[in-house]
Amino acid sequence: MGFTDSLQRQHDEIIDIVTETASHLEPDKLQTKSDHVANLLKKLAGKLGAHLAMEDNVLYPKLLE
Repeated sequence: MGFTDSLQRQHDEIIDIVTETASHLEPDKLQTKSDHVANLLKKLAGKLGAHLAMEDNVLYPKLLE
């Protein structure tokens, strides 16, 4: 698997987390799902951090070559 495949997989995972999070943001659901939403946001932060680091350390240097 190339690094672009990894970036695409990460994009897909990030979209899945955002979609799931958004599904719990209706006022009637948020109160009962607040812990789950908090965990999803933590997961999203971790995935985004790893993804952005990969772009900075692998993708952009390759593009500059």
